[in-house]
Amino acid sequence: GSYAGVMPDANVHQVLWTGGWDSTFRVCELLLVHGRTVQPWYVIDRERRTTAREMRTMARIAAEIERRDRDARARLLRPQVRERPDLAIPADLAAAARSVRARYRLPEQYVFLAALVEAEQVATIEIAIDERREMPYLRDAVLAAGPGPAPDDWWSVDPEDNPADLARIFAGMRLPVCEMTKTDMERRAKAAGFADVLELTWFCRWPTILGHPCGQCVPCSDLRGSALERRIPPDSDLRRRLHRWRWGWVRQAESARIRARAAGERLRG
Repeated sequence: GSYAGVMPDANVHQVLWTGGWDSTFRVCELLLVHGRTVQPWYVIDRERRTTAREMRTMARIAAEIERRDRDARARLLRPQVRERPDLAIPADLAAAARSVRARYRLPEQYVFLAALVEAEQVATIEIAIDERREMPYLRDAVLAAGPGPAPDDWWSVDPEDNPADLARIFAGMRLPVCEMTKTDMERRAKAAGFADVLELTWFCRWPTILGHPCGQCVPCSDLRGSALERRIPPDSDLRRRLHRWRWGWVRQAESARIRARAAGERLRG
């Protein structure tokens, strides 16, 4: 059912938490530095192979937060988990996404997150997107500043000064770290004493057989050349070949399952 959490209390932050670096930074800063309450949200996407890993990671991080600050852990509410297929995309939202995609490559996740906000009647949900200049659809957007001071110094897509289609998609989202880099977050985490918690985070989409980051997927590749390159294995031709060999057949099998499921749904419908 819906989370009865359209809370007027400004101290309660609705945050999309995946166990990744950016969203964990936001969760930890809210809990450990600013004394706020966090209501995490997580969307299960069956096409992602790392859902179980991400949920284990969040549980480990929650346990670490409790170890160092029980009051903070008490303010980390039980995650609200939804299945992506259950999030119906309204016709006007789908149309807005098509319109935006005529100009930019817009990831599908923002469309179903917009649907989540509406379906659950959440006033706003915080999405931890770093370095918006790396994302053309946000780099070109006009952002409105939150009321401040921290942690209310978030950003949002200004509905008055942006195309209606882009404003439609991001209407219910706050972007608290979009002007930061991962290095900025690491620096602030070190100053606040929770940098070690960020080392528990997970980011790789195609882990190795031993459960290590693959070094080849988009999130891994994005870390190359950054201060967090230490967290991924060195690139090599052999590693690339093994990665393609291992995951090639997995992708084919998953594509076949997705097509079969879609065909079954059409028959039932």
